[in-house]
Amino acid sequence: MAYVCAAVRNELLHRLYRPLTYSLDEPYTPESTDTYLDMLPAPVVKHIEHNEKAAKVVHTALHLCSLEEQRYARDEFGLDDFKPLLTNWRDKPSQYHFIYENASRKNYLKAAVYGVLKMDRQVQAYVQREMAVL
Repeated sequence: MAYVCAAVRNELLHRLYRPLTYSLDEPYTPESTDTYLDMLPAPVVKHIEHNEKAAKVVHTALHLCSLEEQRYARDEFGLDDFKPLLTNWRDKPSQYHFIYENASRKNYLKAAVYGVLKMDRQVQAYVQREMAVL
């Protein structure tokens, strides 16, 4: 009896931990012509639509940045339709000044752009609205 229990236990462990490999191109039964690949549904392709409202919100927020920061954002993020404007970046609200103090020189432009986008109320509202939809 102990031999039978040990044999069953070993076979169960062998089946449990042995990696099973199946080919999706082979029929799942010898007499069938259907394959596992035929049973899988076709992948759903989602088309990402360019949202004009999102682009307008981001472009408006980026216009608060200096010209150098705007050019960095355009080049780094591939914003081909964004036109940098010469703004008086010294008139930025005081809430943006901590960005420049805490950023290292190497990451200055990136930190400045992300900080402005993070602090902009319209961008925050748009992100919250989109997250609520998901």
